Parts: sequence; C-alpha cells; structure tokens
Amino acid sequence: MKRCLGMLLIVCTGCGSSDPVGVVEPTPYPSGTMLSVTASDLNTYLVNVARSYETVNVMNAEFGSITQGWRGGVVSTYWTRQFMSNLIVRIEELQERVKGIRPDDAELRRIHASYEQGLATFHEAFIAFVGQIDFPTPEGIEGVNLLIFRGNKRIDEFQLMLSNLAGRQIQF
Repeated sequence: MKRCLGMLLIVCTGCGSSDPVGVVEPTPYPSGTMLSVTASDLNTYLVNVARSYETVNVMNAEFGSITQGWRGGVVSTYWTRQFMSNLIVRIEELQERVKGIRPDDAELRRIHASYEQGLATFHEAFIAFVGQIDFPTPEGIEGVNLLIFRGNKRIDEFQLMLSNLAGRQIQF
C-alpha cells in the first residue's frame, strides 16, 4: 500500500507545473501601440506580392500532381526526380524574386518575413520529398507532409496579417 501511494505521489508530482518552462507568450507590440502603413506602400506591396504569388499556386498544384503520379505508379522515379528538380529550381528563383520585393516599411517587412519563411519551408519539403522518391518510408513521407502543412500555415498567417493591416480580406 505504501509503495502504491509513493508511486502515485511521484506520478502526480511530475504531472505539470503552474510555471511551465519554455512557454513564451507572444507580445509583438506594447499595449496601445498604433501601427500604420501608407495606403500607397500597402497597395504597391500587394501588387508585387500578387505577381509572385501566382507562381506559388502553380507550384502547389504541380507538387500535388507530381506526388499523385509517383504514388499511383503512373510516373517513374526518374521522371518524378526530374519534375522535382525543375520545381526546386523554380522555388529557388521565386525565393530570390520575393527577397527583391522586400518592402522598406518596417511593419510590411515584418509581415513579409512570413512569406519568405513559408517559401523556405516549401523548398525544404520539396528537397525532403526528393529524398523519399527511391526508398520511401512512412516517417519520411509524414515529414514531407508536415513541412507542406507548416509552409501553408506560414502563408495563411502572412495573408491574415496583411488582412488585419489592410482592414479587409487579402487572399492571393
């Protein structure tokens, strides 16, 4: 009985804390800080992003087609690798273009970082997928899926932050 009670106390003691370590609450701005961006800067930036974002939509659709063809056995590993090589080159070119449209405004630049991070995550996912073409593993494929999810999440956050700043729905 004492042994069970002792084990129960040990288990209960390790079950949590009122002060968890490593949890950081996001506080991007002090309370009451007003952010502003000129309408001209915002509109110019949105036009530049819209031009680059067309490529993101095409690449996502293309990646889906490539993976479906590979998974279904319709496309050989050779051609899957070739298609992915082309896709990786295109995302690297897009990443350079997106760096070239970094805005001067500090707030827009902060938001723009999410766009660049999303593209970097897609790039990482594409490279990870190439590593799975010949000898796929469930863990490896799950890793690719997780990276694609994270990239999509960053892009969604990017659009949400732009929407909040603009006071209207921004979706590319």
